[in-house]
This record gives sequence, structure tokens and C-alpha cells, in this order.
Amino acid sequence: MTMLLQEWRITWRVPMFRWACLALALLTIACLWNGQRFKADRDAQVRAEIERSVAKRSADRETLLRVEAGREPPPFWGAGEPNIADWNAARPSGPLAALSFGREDIQPFSANVSLFMVRADNLFRKFEFGSTYALAAGRFDAGFLVVLLLPLALLMLTYNVVAEERETGRLRLAAIQSSAFGRRLALRLLLRALPVFACLLVIAAAALLWGAPGGRLAVWTGSATLYLFFWLGVAAITAGLPWRQHVLALAGAGIWLVIAVLLPAMGGAIAEMIAPGPSAFVEINHVREASNRANLRINETLKGYVTEHPELQGDNDEYWPAKLYAAQRVVEAEVGPVLANRAVIQARHDLWTNQLRFLSPTAALDQVLTDAAGTGRKRQQAYVDQAQGFLRHWGTVLSPMIFRQTRLTSADTERLPVFSFQEPNPPTQLIGSSLLYLLGAAGLALAWGYRKIVRLDR
Repeated sequence: MTMLLQEWRITWRVPMFRWACLALALLTIACLWNGQRFKADRDAQVRAEIERSVAKRSADRETLLRVEAGREPPPFWGAGEPNIADWNAARPSGPLAALSFGREDIQPFSANVSLFMVRADNLFRKFEFGSTYALAAGRFDAGFLVVLLLPLALLMLTYNVVAEERETGRLRLAAIQSSAFGRRLALRLLLRALPVFACLLVIAAAALLWGAPGGRLAVWTGSATLYLFFWLGVAAITAGLPWRQHVLALAGAGIWLVIAVLLPAMGGAIAEMIAPGPSAFVEINHVREASNRANLRINETLKGYVTEHPELQGDNDEYWPAKLYAAQRVVEAEVGPVLANRAVIQARHDLWTNQLRFLSPTAALDQVLTDAAGTGRKRQQAYVDQAQGFLRHWGTVLSPMIFRQTRLTSADTERLPVFSFQEPNPPTQLIGSSLLYLLGAAGLALAWGYRKIVRLDR
């Protein structure tokens, strides 16, 4: 205990250590505030979309009740028209989106479902490349802090633990006087790393106060802790090198650049070369071309669609909602193979990306943080699948009415479908393999670093 207090006093007297503590505290507060603000804004948007759908349906029902009671004539357009009815299929942000945005800031989170919606709308709409939504992508959240900034701060705080003793001539003298000097240096290095781990503790405490799910938060903080232990081992290895302080500072920055930036970027580039991702531009153009062709042949499209669906036969030759609905279904049929091929290409690209994440602990951790937070690709795909299923159910319920030119009643509006997002389970296999990898990397780095520091006694 005496040695611990002595080392803490020595550590606290270092001006850079005190300034680093202040900087890390401010960064942590900024990241938590930014993340919570993002999640609150996104959830408010989702609530507004759903409330709009509820209010519109309620207003339509009240109008139809007045019409049925004879208090007002039927509206020429609006309430009662099945092609006007809609519902917003919106999903909330991820359970831990306040900690890791992932792709949450650019992925679609709502889709206005009506009879005239095609499945491509869920994928593109206002989120096409070049839109202000896509160009606004970016993040400064707790995940960014843990993945990139905390490792750099840890290296900055510890790189000269041994070098400053060596350059002042105290290292050899202290090693002769005390056989435990190496362990003393290891303790000093650990004390200098405490602010980094304190940031993680603050993040976990804040998430608990926000009501974060315990299981997801345990995975998130556990993986981040293993990652920081890996960097603690790297810091010990770097500090034990027999170089001068300025050389060690450059070496630490170079190691961080390679592991945290270059290797993940290399993995992504290799995955893109081996299995390129799908081209959104090609798909968007195909959707537009299919829509133009269907609209140009709208009369032929309607006759062909009714021939294939005789149960919808009626006086609909000049009824434009029936024409438009049939045209949209033709577009959907043409786009279907393109989107199926897109899914195959994306799955192959994701497979290589998942395998190449083991090039760097940084890439592995980023995948764990986003999947545990519910802001990764798997949850988004679950939302798209559920929205498509809701769209198909919507068409099954309402399309017969437009072909038979019947109107909704107040009772019909109460029975219209309502979308509810079902939270999928996290991808446990992907998360588990990444956690094992981080555990192995952390154990190896810590063992090597501790051995290198302790051997300074000799």
C-alpha cells in the first residue's frame, strides 16, 4: 500500500497527466452528450412519424362516422379511399445507439407504407447517395472515443515511464537498490492508464442511468475493456524499448496508426477487391427505368395484371388507382431479381469483411460495439424484412378494394394493419468470435508487456 501511494503521488505530480485527465473527462462528457442527443432526436422523429399516422387514421375514422351518420356528404377524395390510407413503418434507434451510432445516422428508419409503395422505396428513397442525409454521415460517440481516442491517450500517458528514468540516470541505480523496481514501474504504468479505464467506467455508469439493457451493455463494456487491456500491453511493450523519449513517442503514434487506422482500412480494401459491394447507382437506375417502362404501358399493365389475378376483375379500365397499383407491382416484379442479386453480393461482401476484421483488434471491436448497440447491418436488415412483410400484408388487405372500387368504412379503418418492430436477437456467433479474438490479443499483449517491464530489474 505504501508503494501504491508513493507511485500515485509521483504520477499525479506530472503536469501532462493532470491535463490528460481533464481532456479525457471533457471528451467523455462530449461523446455521451452527443450520443444521447442523437438517440433522443431519432426517437423523437420516430414518435412523430407514428403519431402522424395515428392522427390521420383517427381523423379519417371520425370523418367516415359523420358520413355514415348522414351529417355530411361523402368526400370526393380523402377518407374512405383505400389508396389514400397509409401507415408509417418506423423503428426506434438501437438499444445502445447513444454509445455507438454505427450506421444509424445514414440508414433508413421509417417507410410510409401505402398501396403505391414498391419494395425499392425501403432501400433508397431520400437516402440515395448524394442526398443531404447521406452526406451528413459522421459520428462522435462513445464508440469512437473507445476505438480510436482512448488507445492514443493511453500510449501518450505511458510511453516515457521507463525512458524518463533512464535519461535521468535513475533506472540503473534504482534497479540495483531494489529487486522489485520492474514491478514498481509496471504499477506506475498502470496508474498512468487509470484515467483511460475511468472513462469506460463513466460511460457504463451513464448508460445504466439511461436504462440501457444490461446484457448488451455488459457485452459492450466487456469488449471495450479487453480492447483497452490489449493497448495497455502494447503500451508496456513500447515503454520497455531502449529508446529515447521522442523516439518512443513517434513509435507509439506509428503503432497506433497501423493498428487502429491502416489495418482496418486494409481489411476493407481487400474485401472490396475480392468481393465488391453492390452498386447503389446501378440499382437506382434500374428501378427508375422499370418504373418508366411500366408507366408508359400502364393500360397493358393493368389488363395483364387483372388477367393474372381474376379475383380482382371489375370495372377498372379507367380507374387510375388500379392502373397505378398494377404498374407498381410490375415494377416490383422487375426489381425483385435485382434486389435478390444485391442481397447475394452483399452477403459475400459481408462474409469477407467479417473474416478480415481479425486483421486488427480495432476492426473486431468496432463490429462488436455496433452489433451490441443494435446499430449494425443485421438489425437494419431485420427492419427492412419486417417492413417488406408489412407492405405485402397491406397490399393483401387493401388492393381488392381499389379493383372493385369500394370504399373504406369506419369499421374498416379500425381493422387496418399497424406496424410494430420486433427487436431481433444480436448476432451471437459474430460477437462471440470477436470477443475470443480480443481476449487472446489482450492476454498475449499483457503477458509480453509485463515480462518486458519486469525484466528491467536485471
